[in-house]
Amino acid sequence: MAGMTRSAAAPLAVLAALLMTACVGRPSIGGLGLPWLTPTPLANKARPHQPKRAELAEESLKATLRAIGDLPTTTSSNTYRVGERAWAKRGETMFSVRRVMASRKPVAAMALRDFRQPCRRVSDEMKGLAPDKRRDTDTPRDRSDSLVCRSTLLAGMFSKRCRSPEPEAPWDPDTAAVGAAGDDELACKEEPLSLVRARRGQRFRLAGMVSDGAADFYAVEIPTGTGNAYLLIDGGGYLRRSRYLGWRPAGVPKLGGGGTEVVLMRPSVRLESGLALFRLEHESVVVAGSGGQVHYEVVYNGLSRDSRGTSYHLIYKEYRAENPDEPIHIRDLGYETDQRRVEIVGVNLQVDEVSESRILYTVIGD
Repeated sequence: MAGMTRSAAAPLAVLAALLMTACVGRPSIGGLGLPWLTPTPLANKARPHQPKRAELAEESLKATLRAIGDLPTTTSSNTYRVGERAWAKRGETMFSVRRVMASRKPVAAMALRDFRQPCRRVSDEMKGLAPDKRRDTDTPRDRSDSLVCRSTLLAGMFSKRCRSPEPEAPWDPDTAAVGAAGDDELACKEEPLSLVRARRGQRFRLAGMVSDGAADFYAVEIPTGTGNAYLLIDGGGYLRRSRYLGWRPAGVPKLGGGGTEVVLMRPSVRLESGLALFRLEHESVVVAGSGGQVHYEVVYNGLSRDSRGTSYHLIYKEYRAENPDEPIHIRDLGYETDQRRVEIVGVNLQVDEVSESRILYTVIGD
């Protein structure tokens, strides 16, 4: 009786072992027809780990998000060229100058390409690197001329194998996607990493600047229902090398001086920045006040003679920026004919020749 029990238990044990092996295997034809002889690849057995916010916070740093300061700029529009000889008839404008002082600052960032934060390693071309064709083993080969594919019956049974491979689109660094933008299986599924994504042409607000002590980075704001995520980029639109992801929960009060505390995180799989991700958009505001705007022109006004000798005359006309047609100030500048170097509001002239009807001159500096 005991022998019969042992003889029955042995086949059951073998059958259980085979079933356990088949549970982690992928059925396939081949290997003597036994499905368990072809193991499932490791990538298909286990789902990638999706780090949660608490795990990211373990290696995080706190930083202060501050407002972006204004950058003073001066816009000039001149009708002369330094070092170029020119002439004007009497009553004609010799040259005009427009200078506007403004404050300029970046206010938004536009995504230059599709990108998405990965939680699994991506290929080189998804890191902003050109694909290496010598290592490309995944490209399907053209088997359309094989013996199987030339048979109408067999070609229908092996349609995928006999299908001609589609030509690959050329890799364009100006529009190449980055990270997991082209593969959902590689992408992160948990916040805040799942929020790090954009489509080409998408526009984001710049929430402020974050300093790491050595450099300043702009914070591209990605709003959510539970808080705000930020991507830190430099002035060229490139991602910060290290902790490039900032997080601020909803309802966090502002610090003194108008700053806000954010947490900087380092994702376990980096969103590569071999390519610029954003282009900054700026806003300019003209500085108020009379000193912030200059608009004037200089007109040749011929010769005059008196007891002191002969003089040539230049008419200086000043305008308001909002009304360029009516001068608010006119002044007649007279110079003796032997005075060949003159300076008008920062523009240095060399007068080469003057007559009643015209003047020949060269702007030698400004």
